[in-house]
Amino acid sequence: MKILVSHIQDEYPLAEVFKDRLESAFNDQFDVDLNNDLEVFKSGNAWLKDIEPLYLMNTMLIVLCSPMSIALKWASFKAGRLDGNRTPLLLICHSGLTKDRLPAQLAECDALDTDEDGFEGKFMDMIAEKTHIEDVPTIDQMAFMDDVGRALRRIEARELSSAKKPLPKDLIPATLLKVLTRLAASTGGSLSAGQLAERTNMTEQQILDALKALQERKLVTETVYRDRASAYTITNSAREFLQQVTLL
Repeated sequence: MKILVSHIQDEYPLAEVFKDRLESAFNDQFDVDLNNDLEVFKSGNAWLKDIEPLYLMNTMLIVLCSPMSIALKWASFKAGRLDGNRTPLLLICHSGLTKDRLPAQLAECDALDTDEDGFEGKFMDMIAEKTHIEDVPTIDQMAFMDDVGRALRRIEARELSSAKKPLPKDLIPATLLKVLTRLAASTGGSLSAGQLAERTNMTEQQILDALKALQERKLVTETVYRDRASAYTITNSAREFLQQVTLL
C-alpha cells in the first residue's frame, strides 16, 4: 500500500521520521513517498489542483501542517476541499499550529497535534484504521517521540537560521513577509517592527523600509496606535505572493 506525505521543504525532517517509522513498524506493508510541495509553489500552480492526481493514486495521504505551510496552501484550501471519502486523509499539526486553528475547509478532516497527549499511539491507531489493518504494531513510543522532538527542533533551528541569515537588499521584504506570516499565525495577532527586529538580524530601520515596500504592494497593512508602536498584519494577497517566492 502507498502512503503520500505532503510537506514543504522546512518540514522534511518530520516527514522523514514518519516515513521511516511507518515502513519499519508495519513491516514494509507501506511504501511511503515524500512529496515536497516547493516544486508546486515554484511552478505557480495551486497546491490542491497539483496534488490531486497524486492524492488519488495513493492508499492514504498525510499532510504536515505548520503555520507556514498552511499559509502557503491557503488559496488552494479556499478554492476547494480535499475529499477524505475517496482517499483517507490525516493532517499532522506542528510548530505552533494546532488542529483547532486549521482553516474552516479542513475542520472536518481527521487531524492530530504532535504535542497532544498520546500522540504516538493515536497516530499508529489512525494509520491502521484508515488503511484497514487490524493489528496495530507495538512500537517504542518513547523512541518515536524522541525522533519527532528532534525533527521539530531541526525545523525550528532551520527557520531561525533562515531568519538570521544576511540577505540581499531585494530579498529582505519577501523574507520579512515569511517571518511575519509564520509569527502572526502562531501568535494569532499582529506584530510591531520592534518585535520583528528581535527575531531577525535586521535593524528596525531595515524592517520599517521593508514593511513600507510590502504596504505599497498591499501585502501588509499597518494599524497605528496613539500609545504604542504600529502593528503590521499580512493580507490575503500576501499568501498568494508567498506561493511565488522560493525562500522555503
